[in-house]
Amino acid sequence: MMIATQQLEDDQYRKELRATLGDERYCTAVTEQLLHEYQNDIFRQCVSWVGSVYAEEIAQEVFLQAWDSLPRYRGDSTIKTWLLGIAKNECRKFLRNRSRHRRLREEWLPVIRESAHGEPPASPEDQYRAAEEQDTERQQMAKLAACIQRLPDRDGLLVTWRYLKDRSVAEISDFLDEKQDTLYKRLKRALQKLGKCIRDDLQKRS
Repeated sequence: MMIATQQLEDDQYRKELRATLGDERYCTAVTEQLLHEYQNDIFRQCVSWVGSVYAEEIAQEVFLQAWDSLPRYRGDSTIKTWLLGIAKNECRKFLRNRSRHRRLREEWLPVIRESAHGEPPASPEDQYRAAEEQDTERQQMAKLAACIQRLPDRDGLLVTWRYLKDRSVAEISDFLDEKQDTLYKRLKRALQKLGKCIRDDLQKRS
């Protein structure tokens, strides 16, 4: 049965659908339709907060939670917004385990190191010059990754979310349920530590 997900915000539509299908079939049919329409959005949301290794597992849990919570959905927000809220909560739950902070940062280290890669220029001369530049950029990104790894776990994640995942402080504040002023202060301290680490590394090599 085709479910018009955009109409699920309508109380009468939900009542008629539940009356027709029964509670369990209603939850199953709606969840299958939500999975079909929004699984990519949910997966991307999870990847942006917890990385690709854990995102699939958490995304699956999101839809299990959606199935269980559908009878309590009242249409106060769009169904997509409701699903993304579940995804955010599941990512929060995942990150409450401190040991996962370090595993997550370790997963993101290759992303940091490889972020300097670009499309090679066409001519052999340009490709040679670009290869030299990329070697230097790779070395710099490797140093940056090593310095980020030395930060306390929460600070390392904060720097990664803000500057490598391009999350705004407002988004991070909402996700962590922390005041923006607090996060700005933490970011400032983390960047100071990061700068010192990079300067110390340069001095050792000079």
